Amino acid sequence: MQWFYQLPRAGYLHEDKLSDKLRYYLTPMLKFRQFADIKEAFGKGQGDTVDFRLITNVKTGGRVMGLLEHQLMPEDSFRIKTDQLCLKEYGNSVPFTGKAKVLSKWDVEDIIRKLLARDAANTIDSAVEQEFDQTLVRYVGVNPIHGHWFRNGWPGTGNGHGLHAYHVKEMIDDLVQREVPTYDGDDYVCLGTTFAFRHLKDELEPYNYYTQDGRKPILNGEIGRYYKCRFVEVNHGMSAAAFVNGHSSEAYFFGADTVMEAIAVPEEVRVKETSDYRRRQGLAWYLIAGWKLQWGDRRDADSDWRQSRIIKWDSGTGSNSRSISTYSRSYNSYHSESESLGWCISQG
Repeated sequence: MQWFYQLPRAGYLHEDKLSDKLRYYLTPMLKFRQFADIKEAFGKGQGDTVDFRLITNVKTGGRVMGLLEHQLMPEDSFRIKTDQLCLKEYGNSVPFTGKAKVLSKWDVEDIIRKLLARDAANTIDSAVEQEFDQTLVRYVGVNPIHGHWFRNGWPGTGNGHGLHAYHVKEMIDDLVQREVPTYDGDDYVCLGTTFAFRHLKDELEPYNYYTQDGRKPILNGEIGRYYKCRFVEVNHGMSAAAFVNGHSSEAYFFGADTVMEAIAVPEEVRVKETSDYRRRQGLAWYLIAGWKLQWGDRRDADSDWRQSRIIKWDSGTGSNSRSISTYSRSYNSYHSESESLGWCISQG
């Protein structure tokens, strides 16, 4: 008599139907990611870094006094900057037993799918927010009608007051004066926590007034509009904790071209290969992607704050200010003529 042995199978089972459900759950929860610009979606064998191009304005512009009849047409130039983002693996899993699946009153797999979707949303938005937080431009409110600007990547003083209409106007006016493109052709956007918006709620125009008849799609988490800015409330993916003195928490004001995104494997559900005769099972979410701030990056010595598309409402004190000891640069910095900015920044 001859015996035959089969080794345990390796790998995982990919479930398209479950992955579709994960993305369905994720879509309304993702607040930061909805503002990322997708570079491209590609498959395996393409490397773990992605290059993208940033094109600046022409250096001098046309002659406002016009050209004389026999004068030669002026020639100008612009910069094409190359930057790079890293692709990383993201994911999490929850194991369960065959017994729990059989005897539980509730659908164990459905509960785990919803928990994984929430975890994926928190993780992805946190990864995108880390890039938002690299912006060079910070604004710190000190009282209802005054604030301090910092353009070197970190706030130099502690917050002294909640976010008020005056502060909103200051930051939006700065974006307008620097000709930062608006997000939707008309308005800028602010992403902030519930606590950050506490003093603004009465000022906000309800979103159904300006999104009616499909003129503008409603953003995930949108709560209203004020002074050419649409406000989106988010309590995950960023610190919802109060600044040290307790007057406010974080918020970001921005226009178009914020963070670049590249995807190798879109978010999906992976089913663990069952073992121990189907007694040990599990579900996971998985993603290979990367994000990178496009303009005004404090990690980049060649970056110019005048190009920054994002302003952070910030404080120099507290655990949600993550920059003082790590980043330091001169207050006014000008870009060089270097044509290359890119390197792969890994956070380990």
